Amino acid sequence: MTNWALTVTRIAWFGRFLGLTALLSISLFSGDMPFRRSGYILGMGTLISMAIAAMLSLDITQPLGNLMIRTVSDTALALACITLEALVVAALLGSGIARKSLSHILLALNLFFVVVGFDFIFFASFPMLIPGAILILAGTLGFARKIRLIYQWI
Repeated sequence: MTNWALTVTRIAWFGRFLGLTALLSISLFSGDMPFRRSGYILGMGTLISMAIAAMLSLDITQPLGNLMIRTVSDTALALACITLEALVVAALLGSGIARKSLSHILLALNLFFVVVGFDFIFFASFPMLIPGAILILAGTLGFARKIRLIYQWI
């Protein structure tokens, strides 16, 4: 049972950092930067996320209720995630302010809802699952709608 929990924990942290890297790439390149190399950023983010997940020190004596095992450095990983999330939202908000575009500012707000909802689900206890899921759903639907209005993607 411990091996499955170790695998699930490493996959969850890999997905967490890879998702944050992808969001950071979206946020950075929303500002019409002249130098666009998102493939390099996403490739490096994938490698860094894989390295973090592989080198993660886990405490196998502390199983959690969600099939994961507590990491030894919970505080450092949580601080790294929160810092990346703040950078993601700030980059998208800065892009909206620089463009003077209300749609991009609302994109940043919807992204903030997604990030906070995911933090409720990932780091918080069981009672925060429902508000976290509601925030993720609201943020995702709002983000998709604004993207469709701005770029006609969806």
